Amino acid sequence: MHYIDDIRLFFDNLVGSIASAGCIWFCAWAIRRKGELDYPLDLPAKIIRWVAVAILMGIPANFPELPINTARILIFGGIAFLAWPNFAYHLTRFLRWCRLLPAAGPVAPDGPQHLQM
Repeated sequence: MHYIDDIRLFFDNLVGSIASAGCIWFCAWAIRRKGELDYPLDLPAKIIRWVAVAILMGIPANFPELPINTARILIFGGIAFLAWPNFAYHLTRFLRWCRLLPAAGPVAPDGPQHLQM
């Protein structure tokens, strides 16, 4: 039963970390939206994005005894995936290239032509 409390505490700390990075996300979102810079993310890419954010930002928030340089690198990586979802797109493409994920389905016909592969 105490594992449930640990999981709840982990997510409470994670939500606090993501909320504090919200201003960075909002600024990046405005730039990405105005410039139409985002690649379309399919479901595996969205899952990879949010799992990366949860892991990279959750570990430093819940383990304060980490060396400061390690914590900074993890937090920076989490903010990168949060603010710029193209990182998840490229990571998903790499995992598909390595054949760790199944091939992507067809690209939606209403997407921008320069983003299609």
